[in-house]
Amino acid sequence: MEVDTQGRDIQHYARDSWRMNDQEKKEIEEIIALEKRSRLRKDGKEAVAAKPEIDSNEVIVLREKMNRMLDDLHQNLQKEDQDLRINWRMETNRLTKKHETETGNLDTKHDRDELDMETKFQKTKNDLHTRYSKESYELKMKQERELEGMMERHTQEKTRREKDKNSKISKYMHVLQEQDDLVSKADIEIKGLAENLRKETECPVCLQEMMGRVWQCMAGHIICEVCHDRREVTCCPTCRSGFIGRAIAFEKMLKTIRENS
Repeated sequence: MEVDTQGRDIQHYARDSWRMNDQEKKEIEEIIALEKRSRLRKDGKEAVAAKPEIDSNEVIVLREKMNRMLDDLHQNLQKEDQDLRINWRMETNRLTKKHETETGNLDTKHDRDELDMETKFQKTKNDLHTRYSKESYELKMKQERELEGMMERHTQEKTRREKDKNSKISKYMHVLQEQDDLVSKADIEIKGLAENLRKETECPVCLQEMMGRVWQCMAGHIICEVCHDRREVTCCPTCRSGFIGRAIAFEKMLKTIRENS
C-alpha cells in the first residue's frame, strides 16, 4: 500500500478523520473501497458476483484527488507542527524569562529578609547584652548587701556566743569550785571511812588486817585464816563460840575495798 513521505498510509488518515468534515470523510471511504476492489481484481480474489466494474479513469481521478487531499493534509500537518514548535519555543522563552524574573525577585526578597533578620538579630543581641549588664550589676549589688548583712549577723552572733560562753564558763567554774570543795570534803570523809573500815578488818587475835580467807563463828565474829589455823585457837576469841565456816560476804567486801582504795 502506498504511503506518504512520513510513512503514513490511507488507514492512518482514516483514523485521523476527525481533522476532516463529513464530505471529506465520505470521499475518503469511497476511495479506500475502490482501491481495495481494484487490488482484489488484480490478485484474482474478487468474487464472481461482484459489483459492476468502475471506470479506470474515474479511479485515476479519485486517486489524484485523494493524493491532492493527502498532500494538502500533510502540508497542513507540517504547518501545524511548525506552528506548534514556534509556539513551544515562544512559550519556553516566555516561561524561562518568567522563571528568571521570579527567581530574581525571590533572591531579592530573600536578601532583603535576611538583611532585616540580621538587623533585628543585632538589635535583639544589643538589647539582651544591655539587660544582662543591668541585671548583673543589680545582682552583684544585691549579693554584696546580703553578704554585708550576713557578716553583721555573724559578728553579732559571735559576740553573743562569746558572752554566753564566758557566762557558762564562769558558772561552770563556780560549780566546779563547789564540786571541788565537796570532793575534798568527801575525800576526807572517805579517808576516815576507809580508816574505820581498816580497823574493822583487823583480826581480834593478831590485830593485823585480814588477808585471804576469813572465818566466822556462830555469832558472826570474824578471824583471819592464819589465826584460825593456830592450835591454841579453838573457839571465837570474842564470844567463845565455835567456828561455823568462812565469811564469804566479808571476803568480797574486803576485796572491793582494796580495789577502790
